[in-house]
Amino acid sequence: MSGRPASPPPPAMVPGNDWRLLEPSALGRWRPTLPVTVVIPYYERPGPLRLVLAGLTAQSYPRHLIEIVVADDGSTAPPEVDGIEGLPTTTVVAQPDLGFRLAAARNLGARHAGGEILVFLDSDMIPARTLVEAHARWHHAASGLVTIGMRRHGDFTGVEPDAVAGAVAGGTLESLAGTGPHERPAWIVDHLRRTEDLTRHSEDAYRIASGGNLGVCRNLFEEAGGFDESFKQWGGEDNEFGYRLMQLGAVVIPEPAALAWHDGPGEEPSEQEMRSLRSQRRRLRHLIADPGYRQPAPGRTYERPAVVVEVPADGATLGVVEACVGTILAGDFHDLVVAVTGVGAEDAVALHREFDPDPRVRVDPGVEELAALERFAWMVARLSSPTLVGPCSLGAIVDVMKADGPGVVRADLGGATMDCIKVRARARAEMAQAIAPVPERRDIAANLFGSADFEPESLGPVIRPDSAHLLAENRSLRGYAESLSGRKAIRIADLLGRLMRPWRWRRRRS
Repeated sequence: MSGRPASPPPPAMVPGNDWRLLEPSALGRWRPTLPVTVVIPYYERPGPLRLVLAGLTAQSYPRHLIEIVVADDGSTAPPEVDGIEGLPTTTVVAQPDLGFRLAAARNLGARHAGGEILVFLDSDMIPARTLVEAHARWHHAASGLVTIGMRRHGDFTGVEPDAVAGAVAGGTLESLAGTGPHERPAWIVDHLRRTEDLTRHSEDAYRIASGGNLGVCRNLFEEAGGFDESFKQWGGEDNEFGYRLMQLGAVVIPEPAALAWHDGPGEEPSEQEMRSLRSQRRRLRHLIADPGYRQPAPGRTYERPAVVVEVPADGATLGVVEACVGTILAGDFHDLVVAVTGVGAEDAVALHREFDPDPRVRVDPGVEELAALERFAWMVARLSSPTLVGPCSLGAIVDVMKADGPGVVRADLGGATMDCIKVRARARAEMAQAIAPVPERRDIAANLFGSADFEPESLGPVIRPDSAHLLAENRSLRGYAESLSGRKAIRIADLLGRLMRPWRWRRRRS
């Protein structure tokens, strides 16, 4: 392949997921330059694969910019790719048969890809003529995108590869798809309708990230770490991959012109597939930290926390830091990890002894550990200084930020502030800063995702920086923080609820 551009396109700086503001080239009216690798995972389906390959011989995208990598998941006989006239450069790679390893096969194919754009296409998905071009035109327009191709279903039994190639070239592929009906999956149609084609209420756009017809730039794929190879049964690995791409700031684009015809039924999952998917959801709840998806229960700990709260210990007394962490853990939002940073050597031993056994606390994590912890969380909250946090404070902020809520929130806690930012919004702002270092990351995120200020009249006891010594000297105040995790938690929370007036917040959106 050839045609590598001198520099990648700029990142997509659109509010939220409003991809309509991007301007890709019109199909058939532009000059592509980026090479594309079509990655096809395969297992024991030689007939359907040859129809897919035949469809790739008649694409509207320039043939010299297309390569194909067939990734075999341990078939007894290697896939046949010879004898198909006009096929772009095609490579077959294989991994041993160790069970269902679709995610690993896709990663294997990607490792052998030479293209700047990766298009993942299942081995029973016959591409319409514009499929590759429709994916690729978006990735020429901007970086940091995920394109989701559409699919319809048909019966191609008895159809020969030559017939498919001719029908694709002539735009008549539907005529080979049997008598119909040629349905689109209802769950995709419903999701697109609910979200106005992913432009509103798009926090869960990852739900339609189907790996059977998906495009992503190579750099973003590698930054995300590819598909999670711990998935070893049908379903879910593509949704989890889509979630991670979104947390890296990706814009998710549904592309009707990137159409593929699924050879056979499947517009609705079979009973066997539904059983597998129900089993996979237990795994997905640990990995997709979106609060709207997970709906966490009190006391549960998840592999990937929804919220990371940073508590700076610099200049604060040991008692203040311990009490601050205690009140955060005892609040009404439990799906979190508290990272205590800037710990002095004198207090480090005590804090490690106090909190190391608790999986929801990290004492003095290094820069790399903290970055890894926050990378695919849903939100990061930073306190300006340690303070007692009201039992409803964090939960109220999360509730406001869910769905199409603001991407940036600042809450006044009395003696300190809590700055909250969605990881997705922060990542998009970092993309912008890579092009132009100013303005501040928080300001960019606020412009793209909206912002809100919380102005609570009262949030219960707080420790102000100028009176932090009171906590270490006052047993009753320290007992308050400790008691929240004990039997008095309900009574204290009820008392505070009566004392606290409702939150007032002001939303700003540019």
